[in-house]
Amino acid sequence: MTTRDIWVISDTHFYDEDMITYFNFKGERVREFDTCKQMDECLMDNWNSTIKPNDIVYHLGDVFFDREDVSRRAKFEIDWFKLHGHKRLVIGNHDDIRYLSGKSQDGRWFFEKVMKWRKYPEFGIFMTHEPIHESGLYSSTDFSKQLLNVHGHIHRNDSPNGPYRNVSVEATNYKPVNIEDLKHALVEGFSKADIIVVGNDHRLYKEDGTDDFLEVTPGNPVISGSKIYMTESDYHKIAEIDYHKRKDHLGVSR
Repeated sequence: MTTRDIWVISDTHFYDEDMITYFNFKGERVREFDTCKQMDECLMDNWNSTIKPNDIVYHLGDVFFDREDVSRRAKFEIDWFKLHGHKRLVIGNHDDIRYLSGKSQDGRWFFEKVMKWRKYPEFGIFMTHEPIHESGLYSSTDFSKQLLNVHGHIHRNDSPNGPYRNVSVEATNYKPVNIEDLKHALVEGFSKADIIVVGNDHRLYKEDGTDDFLEVTPGNPVISGSKIYMTESDYHKIAEIDYHKRKDHLGVSR
């Protein structure tokens, strides 16, 4: 049986000529392309060179800028179905929900699923278009477990402080991100001194005088106060991803 990966991407803004004219809050160009055609080709090439036909893709909104233009929609319907993967949409503020939740002129669904947000507690993430308030980032089955908010919308601007990861294409070198890599992104923003390595099936007792505890298990790091607790196996997995990324993740103080 062939395994399939899960990928995340946001804010492609296909056919949006204005994207190459914008600047962020720091005065940097949002997208450094000479033409919209060049931008679209880069995004589509990176998509198909990364994602296999049977993979799952979560698009976190702002797919393309159509302005309800018939010719632009016709082009989108040609290009969209050339892109690999089983596509699912988390709705963005620029998306025409009625159009994108429907079918193309030749009867194909643009997306297999359309949703407002997607919680993925097994990966420790909560996918939305815009970053949401930190108080909402908890698993519906385990209110002691804080999730990582994987979001788009802000393009090249900075995410809020805390458990956030921006996957707008400008922040990912215009490429989709594998969900397995996002599992380890919770440690971003923590200094090495703030990461506490514990044994498997570790019980972290709350500091409220009760016998309540949080379970730290492989694949399930726990944030408590200013610290993040993880098993030794998870810590080493982070190191194995990429030595240079490890330095960025673990060696920079907040």
